[in-house]
Amino acid sequence: MIKSNLFHRKVLIVLDDADDHKQLVALAGSHDWFGQGSRIIITTREENLLNSHAVDMIHHTSLLNDKEAIELFCKRAPRNDRNVEDYELLSKGVVSYAGGLPLALIVLGSFLCDKDINEWRSALARLKEVPNASILETLKISYDGLKQVEKTLFLDIACFLEERIKMMRWKSLMLVVFTLL
Repeated sequence: MIKSNLFHRKVLIVLDDADDHKQLVALAGSHDWFGQGSRIIITTREENLLNSHAVDMIHHTSLLNDKEAIELFCKRAPRNDRNVEDYELLSKGVVSYAGGLPLALIVLGSFLCDKDINEWRSALARLKEVPNASILETLKISYDGLKQVEKTLFLDIACFLEERIKMMRWKSLMLVVFTLL
């Protein structure tokens, strides 16, 4: 049906977070389904899916570096009439928290754009304790896309790191206690 309706038409199709070869075949079977100059953009975490569909070009993306992250964040959380020095350190804290994830920067920038400096401080402190729900949902989608073995490994590593952090805190506390004695 897609082929017959869009045959000879120039189209732009974006398939986001594709994870099934059958989906690609059903929605964008082959080049001859669409008119000259058409573009199909597929985002996926499965490079083998793109290879099996014989796509023309694969573009790998990476996390944003600090400079790019600050630029993106500042576009979403403008500081037009605000004292830049007051917000600079807080902006760096937010960017550090987001870890180069563009969606996290956009969500946080949009949330903070109309807030005053005290609300920024409060929000940043809360984020360190309880992560933003939109960011968690995005990360959950990534986690859900993992194979069961990968999920198990991820959880093992996360638990190991949590225990290691607790152990480091315990050792620091014991050092303080022994120093005081």
